[in-house]
Amino acid sequence: MHTLYGVLFVAASTLIACFYLICLVFCGGFLFQALVWLKNEVLSNNSILQNDTEKPDEEFYSFFSSFELRVYTFVSTGFNRSKQYILKLFEYKWVFLFGSLFLVSLINANVYFQLRGKWVRDEITHKDAREYFVAGQVVNSFRLILIRFVHPDHILLSPFHYLQHHIYNRGVQYLPEKDGEEGVWMDLWFVNIYAHRFYLTQDEKNSGHLPYNMIRLIDLSWFSIEKCMTQPFSDKTMFEVHCLRRIPRMLFYYSLYKNYSVGTIYGSHRYALSDEVLNRRVRQIEAWTDQIRDEWSGSDYIKTNLIKNPKVAATLDVVQLLQLRGILFKQIRDGVFHCSDPYIVKYKNLLSNMVLDTESSLSKIKNATQRRRLFSLVMKTHASEFVDDYLLHDYCGYSVSQTILNINDESYKKLYSNYYEEMDILKKLKGESSQSQE
Repeated sequence: MHTLYGVLFVAASTLIACFYLICLVFCGGFLFQALVWLKNEVLSNNSILQNDTEKPDEEFYSFFSSFELRVYTFVSTGFNRSKQYILKLFEYKWVFLFGSLFLVSLINANVYFQLRGKWVRDEITHKDAREYFVAGQVVNSFRLILIRFVHPDHILLSPFHYLQHHIYNRGVQYLPEKDGEEGVWMDLWFVNIYAHRFYLTQDEKNSGHLPYNMIRLIDLSWFSIEKCMTQPFSDKTMFEVHCLRRIPRMLFYYSLYKNYSVGTIYGSHRYALSDEVLNRRVRQIEAWTDQIRDEWSGSDYIKTNLIKNPKVAATLDVVQLLQLRGILFKQIRDGVFHCSDPYIVKYKNLLSNMVLDTESSLSKIKNATQRRRLFSLVMKTHASEFVDDYLLHDYCGYSVSQTILNINDESYKKLYSNYYEEMDILKKLKGESSQSQE
């Protein structure tokens, strides 16, 4: 019965995809026809003007100069070549209609049976739930394709969103109680649709209104992370493939946008420092990064994956560095920071390893764009300048490589304007420390 439901969901997504494909092609055909007609009209009018003994219409030439006509003619040549194919398409529209349906169905069936063979295995205790998981993955694949062209909140994705929610609500009922797999479903289908390309929800426009959808997305992100990290998995393959391998990306997206939990990310730094829930989560994530590395060391699958894709390990390093910075800022705000604290020593060692070690995961990323992007998130920020240059080097007197110090070069005045409260607290702490030593 549950297999039948899964097949019906896949069939529904196939019909929706075929409908979109047919609309796209036929609309494209009409557009081709319209452009070809427009080109012919323009050239026809131009020919009449050239043969006219009277002075050419100035208004016409102001709109279609000879240069514009040459460019337009060059571009429209491609449309002329496609004209016969477009006419054939309309002539055999029913063949195209059923051909598209057959092709998309064939691809979907292939994907569905491959996923089913991988995830609905004999040893699985919750096969009923997996039938929905496989169907949900097929539906989700269409959504991941569409978000390359439109925002996840676009109305075009609404039918797929409806199917995805329906599959989730039916499927999670058959998962084992307190199983971490529910967190995987939540992340893959409702968080990753935004995190995959670092989208924010459309109500996040910095308009002064609370972005409720963005706040909810961050809550869903934490729900999926907490499920994966705190509850056991009855299936080791699911744990390794969709939790251990993906958790750095899950933590990264949450770390970047967690301050939406206090309403907005703009100017939220100080509000976030006073939010005990957020600060407790920052410490929890920092502790989880070490736990994740321990789990990685015991998984042959992850070891192989890290060799092929060092970005996974580099992302986890970045996540830990961001959490350590948050902890240090919180300690300063609470007036309990001291230079021998284990967190700042840990931060210094991790920073040096990431930036200076040629064998670090960050250095091993082959894609230069990805490597620069991660590096910028770690190093080219005001927070990096404050912690690396001022806190580590100037305030605590740690030896910091000149390579790190040269990355950012803000003036003391600029640094103070951004972090005057923290710097005043540190000066006060240093004065109290000097008096106690006397």
